[in-house]
Amino acid sequence: MFFFALCKLSSNAQVQPEWTANYAINPTTFPKPIDLVEVVSSPVVLCSSNDTTCGGYLYHLYHVNSSGVLEGIASFDTVSCFNELGVGITTDGIGRIFVTATDSDGTFLADGLLNQYDDTLGFLRSDYLTPRRISEPFISPSKHQVYCFGGNNHNNVYCMDTSGTVLWFFTDSVAFTYPSYKKIFITADSVFAVGNGYTGLNSTSGHLWMIIADTLGNRHDTVQYDKYTSGVNSLFYAQLLSNSLLAYGFKNSNMNSCDIGVLDRSGQPVWERNVNGYLQDAAVDTTAGLYYALFSPTAVASSVTLFRINIITGVTLDSHIVQVSASLSSLLAVDSAVGVYVIVLDSSNYYLKVYRYNIYGLIDFRGTYFFQNPYQYLVSAKVFSDRALYITGYDFGLPMMLVKFSATPLAVPENRDVSLFEVYPNPCEHYVRIKFASGLSIKQVHCYDLVGRMILDFQLEDDEFTIETSQFQNGIYLIDVITIDGLHFTQKLIIQHQ
Repeated sequence: MFFFALCKLSSNAQVQPEWTANYAINPTTFPKPIDLVEVVSSPVVLCSSNDTTCGGYLYHLYHVNSSGVLEGIASFDTVSCFNELGVGITTDGIGRIFVTATDSDGTFLADGLLNQYDDTLGFLRSDYLTPRRISEPFISPSKHQVYCFGGNNHNNVYCMDTSGTVLWFFTDSVAFTYPSYKKIFITADSVFAVGNGYTGLNSTSGHLWMIIADTLGNRHDTVQYDKYTSGVNSLFYAQLLSNSLLAYGFKNSNMNSCDIGVLDRSGQPVWERNVNGYLQDAAVDTTAGLYYALFSPTAVASSVTLFRINIITGVTLDSHIVQVSASLSSLLAVDSAVGVYVIVLDSSNYYLKVYRYNIYGLIDFRGTYFFQNPYQYLVSAKVFSDRALYITGYDFGLPMMLVKFSATPLAVPENRDVSLFEVYPNPCEHYVRIKFASGLSIKQVHCYDLVGRMILDFQLEDDEFTIETSQFQNGIYLIDVITIDGLHFTQKLIIQHQ
């Protein structure tokens, strides 16, 4: 195994990463990153490489310490050559990593592989689960148990102990073809298995389905939510918000539209929105109550736009544009209750742009990294418990890239939109005035309470007006301003009666 090019860079976190590193298996074979997890405040990257002996894939775990030094590599293969799409990884937080690998088309007898890896001892077990047919698995440890979700044309949910012994499983009777996304969420009392696929009767429609069970494996419900649009809609993102709400994102195969929203436990939309453009990434911050969506006009574009959306109401709080020469890869990474990172790879000039928008939509961090090699693709971006941002990327024929940013906030956060309108006095008691910047084309103003109820709705004719607030209860409200081109800008209003 070879380790390439560890570079200690300037400590100025506003401009450069703390360090960058590149990894290769040998001078001619390079790992492709699949996912990234945290193990004791340091990154472990799950990678694949092509196995020329059988035309399949081998898998590797690269453990790097927080200073960027390669601590060790664990490599494993399988009895059959597995497809890299059917891979999942997670950690239990005490140094153990769980990896599943499978062939996605179900042609091999040994369909599932559970590898338990200890950071100091290496692999403890390597068990085949046959013939479970775990396709596109995702694993999540809870109460010393590992939950897997998958199946070839069926929806199977498994619960195993950490030695790989199956404690329970069930199979859903509804068959789906071409599943391309599966994820499982565990709460204190429930298991939520979420995925997508296309039925034979509706081959041009995307389906989100959710299987809900208790943690003993007793089936409760199966929920289906359909998106019918031109082209094939594919579930791209899902995140459980609570025991009753699920955030989702659909990407259209024509790459000209996407659908985002929140569903309740019965599969009914709390809010939903169709957006023209290509969905690059989506994320939620449940602590701050924000849904982040990152769009570009096309799959390869010179800009990406971040939308910050209220999770409960679906109201767009604001939007922010990041310009590059050309990009086909961009990611989001949430720093919970702090903000969100927008990471954009400029595939024309070979550099990363990294912005962090705090929970008020202000830029409080900027980072830039110029590559020594012409990378084209980003894979993972995650914020670890030390608040550092780790990013993986690759290109064919190049070593895998790992970048670490230690984000020191800017002394004065930047805000391009703060001068668009003023809300004063704030806090207020009997009235509040709202004044808009000259030339700003405002269509409408809404006022929401924090539960998401619209309590005021104004159609505007002037650039300044007054709201009587005596009848409102003390509390925090959101003033949502809508421009004629559909952009939303929001400010917080505090009403405080004496």
